[in-house]
Order: sequence, then structure tokens, then C-alpha cells
Amino acid sequence: MEERLKRAAESAGAEPPVIARRLLDEHLPRANEASLALLEEWERQNATTDPVELKRRAEEGEAFMSNLARARVESEGPQARRLWP
Repeated sequence: MEERLKRAAESAGAEPPVIARRLLDEHLPRANEASLALLEEWERQNATTDPVELKRRAEEGEAFMSNLARARVESEGPQARRLWP
């Protein structure tokens, strides 16, 4: 792959990093800036340093993951692949 990039850069008269960036810009979808801004706003709105709230959120997350793992075993059987330890 590196050789292909070098050949493409050579034929375009540019450095490989320039060609790599150009290829990525042309062929990968751009980030949806509005969606990213909304997610960042939600993150700011929900930010806290309250230890009680942080503990509650952590417990809620652990319960969610545990329920997700249990549902997987219930739907796929005891041989279901574990998603995490």
C-alpha cells in the first residue's frame, strides 16, 4: 500500500502525505459538524463534578452493561460470546 501511495504521489507531483489527505478527503464522509456540535453541547450541559451524581451515573452504566450481557446470553444461549469480561 505504501508503494501505491508513493507512485500516486510521484505521478501527481506531490508528497505522499498530501496525496493521502486528498484521498481521505475525497473518499471518506466528512464529519457532520452540526451533529458534533450538538453532542458537545449535551456533554457541557450534563457535566458535573458532584460525587453523588457521578456515582449514580457509573452505577447506571454498569447496570445497563450487565443487562445487555444478560439479554445476549438469554437470546443466544450459554455459549454466547462475551462482549467484555
